[in-house]
Amino acid sequence: MARFNRHYNEGKSINKDPLAEFNRSLAAGNDVFRASIKSKARPVNNREIRAELWSENPALEPDHISEAMARVLGISFEQIRRPKRSNHFRPMGVYLTKKHCPLELKAVGAYWKMDYAAASIAAKRFEKKIADDPKIAAAVNQIETLLEKI
Repeated sequence: MARFNRHYNEGKSINKDPLAEFNRSLAAGNDVFRASIKSKARPVNNREIRAELWSENPALEPDHISEAMARVLGISFEQIRRPKRSNHFRPMGVYLTKKHCPLELKAVGAYWKMDYAAASIAAKRFEKKIADDPKIAAAVNQIETLLEKI
């Protein structure tokens, strides 16, 4: 370990700024290339992504998603939000809410009457169902088309 530290610190000042060190150590490219990487490499978390999505359609809320689902699927609003294991519509609602609303996963789960871990799992599993079943994918597309009009 001492040999590595000596090799690493050879010719370097320990007090240097790590970001500046990184900028100098980029393997390829000129200053323009490095500037373009810096501009693209901004920290993005879920809230920022959701905020960008929210600005596209500021009127969209979880209730709108539930209503659109009820219209397209031909079932009642209460049936969609019913917290039972046999309710196959809730994962669709969780997926759509997570995708189209700027809410944290905890708030999405609270709306659909589940905790955030269950909401996360439900959304991921439903995403796989969309890929596997064209009928479900078509229903989701119909709901999203209806949501665009709201």
